[in-house]
Amino acid sequence: MSKLSSTALLLGFLVGLVTLNSAIAAPKKNTALYELAKSEVYQLSKENFDKQVTKHRSKLVSIIHYYKHDDQGSKEIAFEFEKFAHEMQGVFKIGAVDCYKDWDLCDKEKVTQTPVVRIYPPLPVPPFDYEGADYSSKALTAAVGRFVGNKVVEINGTNINKLIQDAPNVPKCFLFTDKPGFPLIYKALSVALDQKIFLGVIRKEETEIFEKYGIKKTPSIIVVKPTEKKHIPYKGEINYKAIFNFLNVYTETFVPGGEDLNNDKPWTREVFPELTAKSAQDICFGIDGAMCAVYLTENPPDASAHAVVEDLLRRNKETNFKYMWLNINTNPAFAGLFSSSSYPALAIYSHGKTKKFLIHEGDFDSNSILSTLEKINNGDARFTRIKQDIPPLN
Repeated sequence: MSKLSSTALLLGFLVGLVTLNSAIAAPKKNTALYELAKSEVYQLSKENFDKQVTKHRSKLVSIIHYYKHDDQGSKEIAFEFEKFAHEMQGVFKIGAVDCYKDWDLCDKEKVTQTPVVRIYPPLPVPPFDYEGADYSSKALTAAVGRFVGNKVVEINGTNINKLIQDAPNVPKCFLFTDKPGFPLIYKALSVALDQKIFLGVIRKEETEIFEKYGIKKTPSIIVVKPTEKKHIPYKGEINYKAIFNFLNVYTETFVPGGEDLNNDKPWTREVFPELTAKSAQDICFGIDGAMCAVYLTENPPDASAHAVVEDLLRRNKETNFKYMWLNINTNPAFAGLFSSSSYPALAIYSHGKTKKFLIHEGDFDSNSILSTLEKINNGDARFTRIKQDIPPLN
């Protein structure tokens, strides 16, 4: 073999080796740093950013990680950010934007390099970037906790009777504590459940109120409901998600003076309500930006179907998908919009200006449904446009 051919062979081998190494090292452009099915960090894109962040800036604090999934700084932040979301999701709106995929959103938000953790306080305070080197849950909470609103009322022996008399039909949640100030979680709950349940705090000095409700230790949380003879104690963990889920069962929609607006609206208190002419506006059609996840069935969903929906809400709490079921026998014309070949089936229905739908093709389980929702959020799902008039619900 000649010297020239040997050199060419060696060069070819080296080029092939470099190409192979590059292929192995190259980032997968479609691989998100946060997985929808597993992560509690909400996936944001140009399609949902305004609905999930901008429109909620009247009262909520959002914290957004702008990243490129292959930059080392973002990978290090993501580990801590996941823990932060697990502990504080609900207290804050915690999300992430992949600037590889949604570069135009990053450009709109003037994110020129990554990683960036940006804080969006309630208006009129402008957004600002977190400048600290510590991305732990404790550090991030300390940086933004001051922006959480507070609708908690201090309860004492002087005002408790007036409070109950002035609003007799309004459910009340009392926190009994021996600590000063207002806990961050409790303040966030008061904002999230505003106009649904009254939240108050009672200090250890109010011994008569402690004795009235039989409180022996702090912290203790109870719900006082006009329809219940005894107060309802909370026995779960002291964290936002657990307390929110507990209180949400007892919430009502009320106006000052205690007028109960929900006596004839049981669907507002149900995790998996039926879609009917009466319930439609409250559970999906009247909610800005919502998409209706409609379970099409001949019979009311059983306990296993309810468990799936509860798991979906637990794992993806900040979602804009609303879950409901439709009886195809009592609403055959509406069910016919979705052209399903078999039942039960899950249709994702957009009731916006352009009405469209897709049928979930997997099993009715949390992981499979979350995979479909991820495709929708990422813009990878194929919807069918509804061109006919929408039939009325029965």
